Amino acid sequence: MPNLLPRLLLGLATAGAATGCSMLPGLPTPPLPKGIQVVTPPDRMRLEVSNGTTIPVLLTVNGQPGHPVPAGGRADLGLADLGPLPWTAQVRTASGRVLVALVVRAGEVWTQENSDGSGEAKSVGGRVDLSCGRIDIWSGVPMHGPAPGSGAPGDCDP
Repeated sequence: MPNLLPRLLLGLATAGAATGCSMLPGLPTPPLPKGIQVVTPPDRMRLEVSNGTTIPVLLTVNGQPGHPVPAGGRADLGLADLGPLPWTAQVRTASGRVLVALVVRAGEVWTQENSDGSGEAKSVGGRVDLSCGRIDIWSGVPMHGPAPGSGAPGDCDP
C-alpha cells in the first residue's frame, strides 16, 4: 500500500484553505475580503465587563441570576453562559441599583478591512464613571479613553 500521509496532508491543507482556516501549522490562512463587513456569528459573540471600581457588582443578562464581578475584576461570557441573543445586560450594585445597561443583538458586532490597509469595527458598549472607579461593559472591541471622570458623592453606595 503506498504511503497515504502526503495525500492526507494535501487533502487537509486543501480543505482548510477552502473553509478559510489552516489546519496545519505554518500554512497561511486566506486574507479577509477587502471592504466587506465580517459579522461576528452569534456563537462567537462575547459579553465582557471590566469592574475598575472598589465595589463588587453583579452582571444580569435577560433577567437571569447574576454573574458576580469583584472589585477590580473582569467577566468574559459567551453564548453558553448567557443563552441566545439578544442580551439585555445590566451591571448592578449589591442592592440591585442599575449602574450601566446595554442590549446586544446578533449582527451588531463586525470588522472590516479596507483596501487602503485601514480597518473598521463596530461594537456595542456602555460605561459609567463613579467616584470609586469606572465600569465598562461591551461586546466586540473594548472601549478606549477618555480618562475616567470623577463621579458623584454617594454613587458607589449599594
